[in-house]
Parts: sequence; structure tokens; C-alpha cells
Amino acid sequence: MPPPQRAPRPLIAMVVAIAFLMEQLDATIVTTAIPAMAHTLRASVVQMSLAVSAYVLTLAVFIPLSGWLADRFGARRVFIAALGLFTLGSVLCGVADSFPMLVAMRMLQGLGGAMMTPVGRLILLRSFPRADLVRAMTYATLPAIVGPVIGPLLGGWLTTALSWRWIFFVNLPFGLLGMALAARVLRDDTEAAPPAFDLWGFALFGVAVGLLQFAMEGVTHLPAAMLAAMTVGAVVLLLAFVRHGRRRAHPAVDLTLLRERAFGIATLAGGLCRMAMNAPVYLLPILLQVGLGMTPVQSGALTFLSALASPVVRLFVGTGLRWLGFRRLLLVSAVACSGSLASFALVGPHLAMPWIAAAIIVYGLVRSTQFMISNTLAYADIPAPRLSRATSLGGLLQQLTVSFGVSLGAAWLGLLAPLHTAPTLATFHLTFVVLAVLPLLAVPAFARLQPHDGAVVSGHAAPGPVDETASSPPGTMHALSASDPTMALKATIYKADLQVADMDRHYYADHALTIARHPSETDERMMVRVLLYALYAQEGMALTKGLFDVDEPDLWVKDLTGAITLWIDIGQPDESRVRKACARAQQVVVVCHASSCPVWWKQIAGKLARLPNLTVLRLPAETSQALAGLTARTMQLQCLVQDGAVTLSSAAASVAVELETLQRPT
Repeated sequence: MPPPQRAPRPLIAMVVAIAFLMEQLDATIVTTAIPAMAHTLRASVVQMSLAVSAYVLTLAVFIPLSGWLADRFGARRVFIAALGLFTLGSVLCGVADSFPMLVAMRMLQGLGGAMMTPVGRLILLRSFPRADLVRAMTYATLPAIVGPVIGPLLGGWLTTALSWRWIFFVNLPFGLLGMALAARVLRDDTEAAPPAFDLWGFALFGVAVGLLQFAMEGVTHLPAAMLAAMTVGAVVLLLAFVRHGRRRAHPAVDLTLLRERAFGIATLAGGLCRMAMNAPVYLLPILLQVGLGMTPVQSGALTFLSALASPVVRLFVGTGLRWLGFRRLLLVSAVACSGSLASFALVGPHLAMPWIAAAIIVYGLVRSTQFMISNTLAYADIPAPRLSRATSLGGLLQQLTVSFGVSLGAAWLGLLAPLHTAPTLATFHLTFVVLAVLPLLAVPAFARLQPHDGAVVSGHAAPGPVDETASSPPGTMHALSASDPTMALKATIYKADLQVADMDRHYYADHALTIARHPSETDERMMVRVLLYALYAQEGMALTKGLFDVDEPDLWVKDLTGAITLWIDIGQPDESRVRKACARAQQVVVVCHASSCPVWWKQIAGKLARLPNLTVLRLPAETSQALAGLTARTMQLQCLVQDGAVTLSSAAASVAVELETLQRPT
């Protein structure tokens, strides 16, 4: 029976939530059962790391393919197929009678998981009106927070009360319910055929990282010659992929993004910290059960404490970034990561249970802090047109650090175990000490960050000139009004309730704007101001006097000291104004939206090329004209940003926005 033409939206959110819950639960529920699984399948606990890393690796490698498949065959079909693959893989994992079968079925699960979450988000985007999208995403992504918390507890209870096989069987009712609801309530979409997928590049990259993964997994039991061959083969394939990518307009994975300093440091140096801090996800349950003799329930009751840290971290990371900036906070967090890992070398029978719990809680706090900071920095300075590729590459690398971290922890545990016997408590301690070195290797890279890197997002003041005209308290919007003496009897006041859902920056907020429009300002220019407010929205963002004061931009952000962290000009300013702005502000953005933009930029581009903190964007004239159609004295607007795609909508119309980057910071 074909799906209904008007799908009940709460059910759509429920279907996507089921998929998110299954994936997030599976990522944490398995580790608690590793010792029991190893005993049943006659494998060592070191080998069992492959059951974790194979799933995550498959998940990471196939994420770039998911969006193309959804566009090619329809999101509904791909989503149902993904649920089916994940559910089938779960059942087959539960009935696995050998270690190789378990690993193979975990890879089948990973293939389904790689499509469930990205395609689920796409379904929400296409099914909900912009005004309801933020609420829908909140409901659907709640399992991403709940899953890691209940996973260790549920895994421990199922393993103890029933069998480890039930940690996989528990997915069966969820999967069947999800497929039934998806088939009934989701609609077939009719999107334009996507461009050809870079299948050759995808294969080169996937095989390369797979060889690296299995080389790490096999370090304890494969011949040295085979390990060397896999490593060399992986390097050769990666070099071939880099060469191939240079000749493709849309490579499967865009590695040129690593040349962006903030993105490169956040993903590569941050990746070292991620690898080290992901290893305990696998190591801690084994340490507690094998090293200290705890039951799976006791182990799960302790390890779940680390997942409670994420909501707490969100409360103070923003303040920490404003006070310290990305550079200092990343340096501090790297040292803290090292100390947290080293503290697990003290865990033993002599250590009281509250101290073990405290060490795990501190680990969760430090881990969440480091991950959140590096995630934020990665996309802070990426130009809007490249955000789609950046989020794809960043998500891929983050998943790889999970699989590589698990494999690395298992490799050291196996190498340090005498004669490859079962690991002792001393072996665990030495493994954690070795892992504690990794975050310290990231310190030199973090030290290379400049004060202005990510300053637009962090709000941290870099050394520089202070604007003495600062008048707005930090964290408030500078709302102009007709009472301003410079605008008496001149300004026309507009009101806008602006709802921003920026999934690329993980920024969701409502803003009540009061816009004082200069008599000479057109509808187009005013709506471009509103658009830029939405795209750069953050604490401290203010609409300025604009055309009423030539010494102010159209929008700016100031920190607690009054220093300008972000200066946004609209139009075609001359060289002198741009240079002055770059001297006053940490970051300057100039947006040109007139049809004469190419002529202006051709004349001025060479003179501004050496300014290191300047971004120049071009908004097509037809887009700004379309934005003018949204103008009203009182406006209800929604701005959605997803994978670099921007849409500004009112109740009556929507405008798709694509900004062209003419110059980016050097």
C-alpha cells in the first residue's frame, strides 16, 4: 500500500528517533558485554575489539555514500533499507556462533547505521515546515543523549540476567516497528538526479583506512611482513586518492579542507586526543570486569557515569571559550586528557569505589570538553560554501578516531600482555600510561593556533584595538530605536522574530530584532542584514546604527572588553574602509549583493589580498531581490542551515541562499 500523501509529522519524528536510538544504543551497549562474548566465542578480550571497531569503521566509511543514495533512490526507500540492514545485522550478531561471523555481522550493522542517521536527518528536513524543524530535531535527536547513558546499564543487565546475545536481539522490535512506521507514514520524494558519485575515490579511501584499521587490529597476531604490507598498501592508496581528488570537482572526501588552519588543527591534532580518549570506551569495561572481577552490571553502573558529563559540559564551555579562547582551552584540555588517562593507572583493588567513580566522571568531563571544543573550532572559520564538505569530512574523521582509538587500545593491551596471555591489572595500567602520551603530542599543533582563529565563534578577545564607542552590555542585542537622537524622525522601525536553526554550527535560538531602517536603505539591503544576522548569530551579535553612522558596520560582535571580534559590512566599501575595519576587528566580513559586484571586486581584489582576517562574500543579485519579497513591518522568519545549504523563510515564501566566497582569511 502506498504511503499517505500527508504523513503525520509526530510519527515521522518518532521513526527517525527510533533509528537514532538504535544506533546510539548499539555504540555503547556492546562494550559492557565484551568479556562474556569473548568467553562464548572462544576469543580473547583483545581480539574482541574488532567487534567494536569493525562496526564504527564501516559506519564511517559509508557515511559519504548515504546522501547520494538518498538522492538517487529516494530517502524513504534508503531509510527503510537501512533499518532493515541494521535489524538483520543485529539478529545475526545475536545468533553468531563464531568470532568471524560476529565481526562480519557487525559490519552489516555498520552499513545500515551509516545510512540511518544522515538519511533520517534528511527526511526531517524535507517533511517539516521551517517553523517546526527545530522542535522536530530536538525530539528526534534526544536518543543521541539518552543512548550513551542507558547503554552500559542496559548492556550489563541483559548480559547478567539473560545473555550477551540479547544486547543485539533488543534491536529487533525497534527495527520492525521503525520499518512498519516508515513504510506507512513516509512519502516518496522526487528530487533531481544527483551528479555522478565519485565511486573510484570512495573505493580508494575506504580500502586505505580499512587496511590501516586491520593492521592495528592484527599487530598482536599477524606476521610482521603482512602488517608492513598492509601499512604500505594503505599509504599508497591514500596518495593515489589525494592525486585522484585533485582532478575531481566533487571528490568523495575533500582533503583540501585540511589546509584551513583551524579545521586542520581541530581535526588532526584533535584527532590524536580523540583516539586516546575513545580507547577507554573499550578498555574500561574490560579493566573493571577482568582486572577487578566486577560483574557486567557493576561495570555498567560505573562506566555510564562518563556519559552524564556531556550536559554538564555544555553549561561552561561557552564561558571558558570567551575567557580563554580556543588556543588556551585546547592546550589545557590536552593536558587534562593526558592526566585523566594516566589516573586510570591507579585503579586497583586498593582504590575505594568512590574514587574509581570520580576518575570516570572526570574522564567524561574532560573527554566531552575536548570533543566539544575541537568540534566547534573545526567549523568556526570555514566559509559557508564549503561547510557541506567540511561537515562530511569532519564527521568521517570523527568516526575514524573512534575505531582507531579502540584498535589502538587493544593493540597496546595485546602487545604488553606477557606471551599474549589474558591481560593483567599491570598490563591495563601500562596501556593507560602509553595512551596518556597521545594528547601531549597534540600540544605543539594547538600552540600554532592564532588569537583570531575561531574568534568569531568563541567571542574571546585577541590583542588589538578597542572600540571606545561600545555601549551595549555583552550578550545582548543592540536594538536600535527611534529614540536614538541620530535617527529621530528618520528611521522606520521594523520588527522581526527570527528563528535560527544552524545545524552546521549546532546553534539553535530565537531572536527578537528591532531594525531601524535608514530612509535610503532598500528592502534588499535590509533583508541581507537580517540574513547575515542569522548566519553569524551568536552571543553579543548586534545590529548597529549602520547607515546612520559611517564609523560603524552593519553588524558587529564585541567581547567583554569592548574589542570588536566580528565586523560585517554590506555593499562595496572602498579599500580604505576595509583596511580600517581589519585593523579594528579580529574578523571582517564584506558581503556584496549588487549586480555590479564583479566589477567592484575586480578593481579592489589585488589591494585587499594580503589582509589576513578578511572574508569577502558575494550574494547573487537575484537572491537579494528574492529576499526583499519577505519584507514586512512585522516579520516571522526562520533560517535553516544544513550542510552549507541556507534557507530563509516566512509564512508565505522561502528563499534558498548560496553565497560565493571571493576571499577567505589567510
